[in-house]
Amino acid sequence: MAKKKGQKAGNKKQKQNYEQRGKKSRRKKFIFLLLILIFSVIIIDVLIATKSIKRTSDNETIAGLKSGCEAFKDDVLWTSRYSALEKGSTNYQTWNLNHNCSELEGLGEEAESCVIKSMNVKARFNTIISEDLTAPANGYVQISSPDESICNNPESGQYSKYLAYETIEGEGMIMMNYCGKDKKGAECDKITDNYGYSNCYGIKAYGSQYMIVDVLEVNYILCKIVSV
Repeated sequence: MAKKKGQKAGNKKQKQNYEQRGKKSRRKKFIFLLLILIFSVIIIDVLIATKSIKRTSDNETIAGLKSGCEAFKDDVLWTSRYSALEKGSTNYQTWNLNHNCSELEGLGEEAESCVIKSMNVKARFNTIISEDLTAPANGYVQISSPDESICNNPESGQYSKYLAYETIEGEGMIMMNYCGKDKKGAECDKITDNYGYSNCYGIKAYGSQYMIVDVLEVNYILCKIVSV
């Protein structure tokens, strides 16, 4: 009888030891997986940060000019706002560049001028259908001419250059990269603007009745220029 009690006690102890080892093993696996997740997030953040600033060309010579260029991306939120009125909605904002030509390397301080070689925006056009909407909705985003004097009053800027333009029939949403009134998608990889440089620009966004236009990011290449 005593022997059976001893066997039961031993089996119970073995079972407890086994459960404790199982708990420790599961705890170690959880900690291991948590560490992997943390390191993965860190690595992804580093890769994203690395991609946000990328050298595109170094001391490129074109038509008697030498340029040192870098590509940048600014996260923004420019919006036309929404209106059910027949005239639609127009909204003005200021784009203060997060990067400037003083950050460019390769040409030292002897650069004679600075230009935006190219730029494109990630824009979203969204319409909300209504019985009153009988014609296609349209919207656009424009950038002002380089003039820092209008940065605190973007409504006073001169607007002729389109960053994005879109037309939608009925209810729908389109989001993609744009680089002009009739240029978007893969076309933007081939566009060269050489747009005048300024530390800030006015932005004009328009959405017709029942349309809202948003810009989420702007990609641009800055270049220092010197004569050779």
